[in-house]
Amino acid sequence: MKKSCRINVRCTEEQMKKIMNKAEKASLSISEYALRSMLNGRSRVRKVKEESARQIVQLQQSLNLIESETKKGMIQGIMGMEDIYEGIIEIQEEVDGLWNLLR
Repeated sequence: MKKSCRINVRCTEEQMKKIMNKAEKASLSISEYALRSMLNGRSRVRKVKEESARQIVQLQQSLNLIESETKKGMIQGIMGMEDIYEGIIEIQEEVDGLWNLLR
């Protein structure tokens, strides 16, 4: 099949040298190496499911609350290590739930 489309990519000289070296090691032209990498490589961008996004928001809210309460408790001298430990356990449970959703 004849190739009729073109993609232009901007990069630094250092990035270009790395790409050229990798293409050479793979015994491919830069064009063929780039094409194979784009078609077969992994993307680091993931779509976050709605439930995952909700969990992330809840986790952030929990972290903010724990931070705020910890500061207040430490200033007033009423928050001990046990309270902080319980907060950490709560955060860990939130994180575990988030990881399970992302699997």
